[in-house]
Amino acid sequence: MKIELLGQVSDSIIHIISRKIGTDDFRSFMMNHSLPYSGSNVSRFYQFFNKTANRSTDERAQLQEELEEFVAHSLQFGQTRIIDEATFDLKPTPDSIEEIPAYRSTKNKSEFSFSKLLNFSVGKYFSLIYRVVDVDNVEKLSKITMCFARKFTPIDTNDKAELVWIIIDFKNRTWQMRRDARTGNRIDDKLASTSPQLFKYFRKILAGDYAISTEESSDQQTLFKMFEHFTRMNEEEFSDVITKYDKQIQSLCQGFLKEQSIDPHVTTLKLDSRVRNLLLRMLISSKFERYEETQHNMEASVRSFGFNASEDTSLSAKSGPVRGYRSVEQT
Repeated sequence: MKIELLGQVSDSIIHIISRKIGTDDFRSFMMNHSLPYSGSNVSRFYQFFNKTANRSTDERAQLQEELEEFVAHSLQFGQTRIIDEATFDLKPTPDSIEEIPAYRSTKNKSEFSFSKLLNFSVGKYFSLIYRVVDVDNVEKLSKITMCFARKFTPIDTNDKAELVWIIIDFKNRTWQMRRDARTGNRIDDKLASTSPQLFKYFRKILAGDYAISTEESSDQQTLFKMFEHFTRMNEEEFSDVITKYDKQIQSLCQGFLKEQSIDPHVTTLKLDSRVRNLLLRMLISSKFERYEETQHNMEASVRSFGFNASEDTSLSAKSGPVRGYRSVEQT
């Protein structure tokens, strides 16, 4: 779905965004488009618009869309983030955007996917400044990504904002809330910048506008999913070693089941998989120092776990610094 770029670029918003995107990333973006890349992020924004002002209308529109895509990606993934995730109940899962209540109530359908990342206004309450719909290769609804903004106080100037990203994943039936780790926003005493408060706030929006009923998630399942995802790259080297023995493992397991008169189609135990995982764990344990040092452009490290109860009580558990990595960062 085409993204509509709404409104004119705002000087104050350029200053806000410049604080939130990486200097090196912005430099690379400008270099890749053969544009001047020296100076601060603020100056790069002005250089971008000055140098593209004389381009054709179509070329200028294309370049600005690429800039907004870069800004959107940087704001989602470029800073230290707090990520909250929940599963949702949506039966049946919609096949098209036409089945979403918010789309049906939108008068100008062409502006349902839109971006105001470079010209939004900040006030006391959250407002929607970005929404993009993704479909798969058969045009089936896959994901909706949104960004909400409000003013951040107490501040000395007008150039700070609190941004919260909401990502609805229809394939995996989950939704995420992504925000930076900064707290203490006092713009609204009734809605603090904490995970429990913000989660409840946006859960209501999703229920009303997108018909999404959020389910309670299991702490054990969430922690396991994080562990599995963030250790997968470290395990690849060791898993490749075990793969060389797959035929022998399969032969051994089949022989055992046959000799013990166990029907492999009846038992619920996936014996060959369990044996393979046992060998993998043993191999990693025997070379654990090497496993720890295998980081492969590490995507994230966990600084702490925060547990929030329904009555708004919370507990934070920290493991301390490990090899100098303390924050949850994404690249």
